[in-house]
Amino acid sequence: MGIFDGIRDAFQSGGNLKEKWKVPGAEKDLKYLFEPSSGTHLIYKHSFACAICMFSKKRIESLME
Repeated sequence: MGIFDGIRDAFQSGGNLKEKWKVPGAEKDLKYLFEPSSGTHLIYKHSFACAICMFSKKRIESLME
């Protein structure tokens, strides 16, 4: 695997998120995340145009599996 393979793969995926990622659709979804009874959540601000974001997102996804 070359150093740029991760970048190429991320751009070729078209900016798709895996099923485990949930994008809040409304303000009530965000409020739910901060309720004590909602469990543990990871809020991750990601940019498909940033190589650092792509590599860190891939690392988080590998840890999720």
